[in-house]
Amino acid sequence: MNQCFQEENNQYLVSITGYSSCGSDITFRCNSVKASLLKYTPEIIDQVKVLLKPVDELLMFVQFPALAEVTEDMQQKWLELANVFIKDAKVRASVSSYNYTYIWTQNILQLRLKEIKLLQLNDKIIVQLSKNAHRFHSKYIPNIIVFDQIVDGLQKLNQNILIEQSQKFTQSDLQKTMAILEADYPEFWFISKIKSSLSDDYICELNLFDGNIPKIIEQNTAMMKEVENIEKYLNEQHVITKDGKYTPAQIIAFERTYIDLMLNSTVYEKSTNPAVYNAYGCFVDKKCVCQGYTTAFQLICDRIGLKVLYVSGEAITDENHDLHAWNMIEIEGAYYHIDVTWCITTNSYKYFNIDDVYCYQGHAPNLKFFQIQICKDNKYNYYQYNNRLVSEEGQFEKIIARLTNGQHQIFFQNILPETYFGQNYNDFCFRLQYDNKINIEITDIAYSEDLARFKIEFGQSLKTEIDGPGEYLLKISIDEFKKSIDTRRFSYNYSSSSNYIKVTISE
Repeated sequence: MNQCFQEENNQYLVSITGYSSCGSDITFRCNSVKASLLKYTPEIIDQVKVLLKPVDELLMFVQFPALAEVTEDMQQKWLELANVFIKDAKVRASVSSYNYTYIWTQNILQLRLKEIKLLQLNDKIIVQLSKNAHRFHSKYIPNIIVFDQIVDGLQKLNQNILIEQSQKFTQSDLQKTMAILEADYPEFWFISKIKSSLSDDYICELNLFDGNIPKIIEQNTAMMKEVENIEKYLNEQHVITKDGKYTPAQIIAFERTYIDLMLNSTVYEKSTNPAVYNAYGCFVDKKCVCQGYTTAFQLICDRIGLKVLYVSGEAITDENHDLHAWNMIEIEGAYYHIDVTWCITTNSYKYFNIDDVYCYQGHAPNLKFFQIQICKDNKYNYYQYNNRLVSEEGQFEKIIARLTNGQHQIFFQNILPETYFGQNYNDFCFRLQYDNKINIEITDIAYSEDLARFKIEFGQSLKTEIDGPGEYLLKISIDEFKKSIDTRRFSYNYSSSSNYIKVTISE
């Protein structure tokens, strides 16, 4: 788009030539522009005063927004005019009767209206910070003045800020600052990389983020709406408090409810979309990787008053070391690792409030910029807390004797499930039925590494000898079963697996 000023009778004619969204030439001339500037340059564009009639103001801004001075009154007036233009074809027709060669497009207008709002909000907070958040890494901030300047700029979505040379802010300082922002400020999900400009070996200017600001505002609004919906759901489940004070039981209930919600509403998915690495991808797109799950969990915890840290590092599997992130949570003054991602991908609570010993079998934290808390307690590990932990012979039978009907997960520590059960799972279940008067099924004959899932059924013990209607668990083939009953007197259904059958006989 080209612009020029031409002096005529102590006024300036503004000629703006550009292209419409459909590719046609546009020429916009306004004879009512009064200006006191003798020369127009982009650097002083914010000083240009445009005094036009309301319709002229709106049309000028649509074509060249920076020429218009935006006030509160003008913003409201333009919004009202815009609604009229969009809805009323007669008004749009009357606009074209002005002495402008102009092609009206709703898309351009709506985009400009977003820019109007942005100009109005230029010095206002757009991204709200969580009031209850614990910024654990503040003691590592290398330059508090510059750090506060960066946080203020990010909150106001100012893409560029200038750094005074007297601050002597270095690239090393910037790296540590970036690490702290990543660890303590999940609200700034839109940051990918802060770019810097140097003067005399010190940073003099920072580009805080890339992207279209109206789109970021729109995305942030959508994300915060999802966050509020999640908080509403958690409140309905009675797992969050209004005063931010929690008992261990309340924290564990919150953790499980949140993990179950994410398990049922999101998927772990790698892609080239940068959103998979932040809270927006988790909450809005419902697709993310470990960093997205970790920052999303931290954002929720910050808002409801739980003390949660972000930990970056590596996932260690066999000989592979992949970038990874997880959280640490404080319960009664002690810290526990919680890996939301691995709980979701294993469909279990294996990584729910674990200690350093178990965590560091598959995790390696990055300690380049700061230390993390020590987790040596196992008291509030999910399986330990809920009496689902088997570490020696005989514990499994005691655990299932206390369980109620339903699906249950039991965690094996320092003992392998196949060692405990032996090779024949069906015989193991068959024996339990008589020894403990409990009907148990290992669902899908499934256990994942050191975790087993069970379906426990209580009630009348299954019979072993056929003597009439009822339920039976028999270690015979279906052919032998058919020979053993009078099919003229009884009807039955059955399921078979390996060397036993389960039969229900009715008259």
